[in-house]
Amino acid sequence: CNFVDFAVPLPTGLCFSGLPNFLQTFFIPPSITYNNICFGDTTTFSLSDTTALDSVLWNFGDISSGVYNTSSLFFPEHVYSNDSTFIVTAITYAGSITDTLSVTFSIIPTANINLGNDTIVCGSTPLILDAGAGFNNYLWQDGSSGQTINVNNSGLYHVTAQNQCGVATDTINVTSLPLYMTVNSPTICSGQQVLLSATGSNSYTWSTGATTNTITVNPTATTTYTVIGTDSTGCTGAITSTVTVNPLPQVNAGQDVNLCAGSTIQLTASGGVNYVWSPANGLSNDSIANPVCSVSVNTVYTVTAVGLNNCVNSDQLTVTVVPSPVANFSFGNACEGVPVQFNNLTTGTSNSQTWNFGDGGTSASISPVHTYAVAGNFNVTLTANNNNGCSSATSIPLQVNASPAAPVLNSNSPVCTGDLININSTALGNMQYSWSGPSGFNGNNPRVSIASATPAMSGMYYLTIIDIASGCKSDSTGIDISINVSPDTPQIEATDKFCFGDTIKLLTPAIANSYSWQGPESFTS
Repeated sequence: CNFVDFAVPLPTGLCFSGLPNFLQTFFIPPSITYNNICFGDTTTFSLSDTTALDSVLWNFGDISSGVYNTSSLFFPEHVYSNDSTFIVTAITYAGSITDTLSVTFSIIPTANINLGNDTIVCGSTPLILDAGAGFNNYLWQDGSSGQTINVNNSGLYHVTAQNQCGVATDTINVTSLPLYMTVNSPTICSGQQVLLSATGSNSYTWSTGATTNTITVNPTATTTYTVIGTDSTGCTGAITSTVTVNPLPQVNAGQDVNLCAGSTIQLTASGGVNYVWSPANGLSNDSIANPVCSVSVNTVYTVTAVGLNNCVNSDQLTVTVVPSPVANFSFGNACEGVPVQFNNLTTGTSNSQTWNFGDGGTSASISPVHTYAVAGNFNVTLTANNNNGCSSATSIPLQVNASPAAPVLNSNSPVCTGDLININSTALGNMQYSWSGPSGFNGNNPRVSIASATPAMSGMYYLTIIDIASGCKSDSTGIDISINVSPDTPQIEATDKFCFGDTIKLLTPAIANSYSWQGPESFTS
């Protein structure tokens, strides 16, 4: 035949004008089949179609079988040397065509169970009995159907298992020897250490490496420790101890504070349930979270608090005592309408002050003057401050007294020289009188009389009334006194001899505005 790409060579080697008759199965590669795959059985192999084959070479994948590992039979047999998984290959030859077929399968082990020799189980550690894998079903003496069971108690245990290669059974006698080992599992607070103590065994090995029955640990977090014990029979068991670590309460005593001398401040702690302050000096109560502090010297306080988990922690703060001014003042006599002088007597450093006069008036002066418009009782308060933020206040009651009413004056003015000057006012009890007037005049009676008036005594006379009890003064009242100059004594001229019936003529110089004559026999003119 002529060469044609992708042509299929036929066994006859002949070429005709039409397609030749041939078996369709030539185009379907054969497959490997096998039987009897239990260990120890003779396994048979075959090809699904050998019609077009000239020969075949088998390899059973069982190297341990040596020369028996290959065969050129179309239907070979092989006894495998062990129960394992094997790859079987078959190289087929058809004319000049070769093909390699393969299949992977496992030799199933013979049904066989070995639970081991009779044994001892120690303490509470269970013994695991294993019937082995590769079985379709299992049946233990207690009815369980798993591959394994856990054994804690003494007794005779047996199992029956089945696979496609058969049924197997085995029995084991288990003796349980108790190992009673105990260990404490304490709870501690962070930062503490604790003693773990194991009992019930002859020797011990801890997960920390220690080999004593007790160990001291100080974990920072909750930790589980394991101790393995071996008793006198050689039984070994393990037990765990969990040390629970509780966190410490986050205690806060507050920020360091300044305390003004002589004053108080409230301390406030947080983070706990119960509190104890130390030292207790200067505290209103050393067993509460927020005591009032009135210490007089610098003090470092420590507050120790117990949290909800009974863990204890502490914190500190420093109370620094800073000096305070001591406010004090004085004042003079207080009368309504009269300025009152206040004197600041504060001791200690004072950088500013505030006055409250009790009548609505205030001042920031050091020693102010204040006038009360009305009489009454007032509470005067001085508050002194310094740059440390400390202050001191003191209050003193002040009685503002009423001033006497201004006096009403009257007099006999005008008067003539040589006459008596009289000035009158109302006499009041418990009062002091103070007169002033021309030419240095003064007096202390409600009424004054000045003899032998002269022109120099003319002018304003003033009277001030003073309340003897309060020292308050009235407004001064003035009165104007006029002094008139008296004319000179007239000189009378007349004839000293007269006849009866004559007219007597009397003469005097013109020295006055008017004249008044008197004489014998009721003479007037």
